[in-house]
Amino acid sequence: MAQVFFFDKVKVLQMGITGPQGANQLFIVTGVAAINFQPTLQPGNDWTRVPLGFLVPDASGNPLSVGTSLDAACIVYPATLTSANSSDFGWGVDSAAAIATQGDKVEIVANVVGRIDTNTILFRIGFHVSILAII
Repeated sequence: MAQVFFFDKVKVLQMGITGPQGANQLFIVTGVAAINFQPTLQPGNDWTRVPLGFLVPDASGNPLSVGTSLDAACIVYPATLTSANSSDFGWGVDSAAAIATQGDKVEIVANVVGRIDTNTILFRIGFHVSILAII
């Protein structure tokens, strides 16, 4: 599993709404997660796929409290990568979802993919999540 080391440039927009299912808050959160993921060789496959999961952070990097989450949607994308040589490399995100956890948090779960090259590293991924909640 890829690990988040820290969050950067997190912005949280919270607004009152009169929404579906009794929602009274909409949170929109964007930012960058530092993950430092380097692909490893897997026999018969040029691509390494690993899961990534983290709680949606607030502006200081702590888990964001949203009350009761009713629904959420997210997008996750490669933001910063490097290759020490000119060999072929590639990065992507196969899937991403925002999931309400027990309590008042929302978790982003994604599958990150990288093409095997020992000289390439995905340093950061960007994320954007929208959360309907009741506070």
